[in-house]
Amino acid sequence: MRWCKNEKPPSRWAKHFIFKALAVALVYFLPSWASIASEFEVGSVRTRLVDGVYLLDTDIAVTLSEETIDALDNGVPLTMVVDMDIVQRRNLVWDKQVARLSARNELSIHALSQKYVVRNLNSDAATSYKSLGEALLALGSLENIPVLDSHLLDDSKKYYLKLRARLDIAALPSPLRPIAYLRSLWRRSSNWSTWPLEK
Repeated sequence: MRWCKNEKPPSRWAKHFIFKALAVALVYFLPSWASIASEFEVGSVRTRLVDGVYLLDTDIAVTLSEETIDALDNGVPLTMVVDMDIVQRRNLVWDKQVARLSARNELSIHALSQKYVVRNLNSDAATSYKSLGEALLALGSLENIPVLDSHLLDDSKKYYLKLRARLDIAALPSPLRPIAYLRSLWRRSSNWSTWPLEK
């Protein structure tokens, strides 16, 4: 780039400032492939009918990015949401959504004991764990989740369950939300998976 005679070239300080700004921007907006992202992978899913209510058990493998682990260790609670849809299968038209619900589990760290705490936000039951690995296993393990009363379904029709797991950005502290919405490392969700509604 050529400079006009009447213009002064940028000073050494200006060049240094521009370089630093570009470096910060590159680090801040690193693409997701440059780091391990948070992931949710739905494993086994099982439903069963108990006393007229469909109950669900599922195992979800949870992997957290270094960025989310740092936030967790600095006192930011993380909420995993499991979205569930009950869908009626239809032949000639689009399948019909019958019900939608969600199960919410929160992972946090206790300030004094430094133990990881997994809290079921639907029932408020909480359990503490010494290691993050144990806590992540518990976070992804859901048992006896009430899904739907059987009387709301027609026995002559066929139904299935759609399920996904995701990190709830809206539950983060307000100063962190804009960063989380911009960073793909935070905007993580499993794919929707389909499972039979077993009796």
